[in-house]
Amino acid sequence: MIDTLNISIKSHRHLTVESLKSINKLPEVIGKYTRLNGDSISIILKPSFQYKNTTSNLSETIELVKSIEDNFNTKAKLLRFDIAYDTNDTLKDNKNIFNLFLGCLNYIRNSSRSSIGHFKIGLSNKNFKISNNKLETTIYDSQDKIKRNAATRIENRVKRVSSLPFEKAIINDISKYINELNNITKTIPSFEKSHVIFLIKEWNENKKELGNCIDKFINNIDLSGLILTRNILSELLPKIGYTGKTESFIKNYRRRSPQGLNFVSKNDLNKLITQLKKNAKSIY
Repeated sequence: MIDTLNISIKSHRHLTVESLKSINKLPEVIGKYTRLNGDSISIILKPSFQYKNTTSNLSETIELVKSIEDNFNTKAKLLRFDIAYDTNDTLKDNKNIFNLFLGCLNYIRNSSRSSIGHFKIGLSNKNFKISNNKLETTIYDSQDKIKRNAATRIENRVKRVSSLPFEKAIINDISKYINELNNITKTIPSFEKSHVIFLIKEWNENKKELGNCIDKFINNIDLSGLILTRNILSELLPKIGYTGKTESFIKNYRRRSPQGLNFVSKNDLNKLITQLKKNAKSIY
C-alpha cells in the first residue's frame, strides 16, 4: 500500500496560517509536518488513514491529491512517497532473513560497491535500515502501533521521485522497486563475498579483545544476526584461522547453542520477496 507521500502545493493566491489550518483539518493530513514556505505549502499525506491502515492504492491516492489540487486551483508536485508492507513475522525471530534482504538490496543500490557491508545491520531489535540519497528501506517493529494489526512493517521510501507526471512518477518508481526485488536472489553470491570481507575486518579489529577466540567472535556476530547463510560461515571460518571442517564447527556450536546459526535459504528469501512484489503490484 501507499503509506505516506509528501506533496508541495504552489498557489497563486496569498497563503496564510489559516490556509495551513484548513489543510490540517483533513484527516489524511499529518498536520505537524505541514509547512508554509512563501507561496508554497509542503504537506505530508497518509491516504491509508481513511482505509484504517489496510489498503491505499494509487487511484485512492490520486483522488485525495486531486481534492487538494481543486481546493487550491493548482497542480501538486510529488516530493517523496512510501510504500509499506505489513507482516506478522517479528523482527526478533526473523532478523537473519530481514538482514539478508536488506544486505542484498543495499548491494544492488550501491553502484560503487565500495561501502557494502559497512552499514550496521542487525544491531537493533527495533529498526533495520539502509539508505542513500535517493531511496530508503526500513524494517521496523510495529507491534506498539495503534490500529495496526501487524508485528513488523517493511517500508520503502522514494526520496527523489522521477520527474514525470504525478501518477506516472509513482508507477515508474514502484516498477523500479519491483525490478530490484526481482534481482535480490541473484545478488546473494555477490553479497555473501562482500559480507565475508566485512566480517573479516570485524575479526581483525576485535580479535585481541576476544583473546583470539574464534568461538566468542562467531557467537557475537551470530547473536547480532550477521551470519546469514551457510556459505558466509564456510567462507569466513578458514579466513579467521579455523582449520577444521565447517560442518564440525556447526555441530559443536549448536551443542552449546541449540538455537544458534539459523541460516537463511534462497527459498526463505523468495517467500518474502514474493509477498513484497504482490503488495507493490497491488498498488496500481
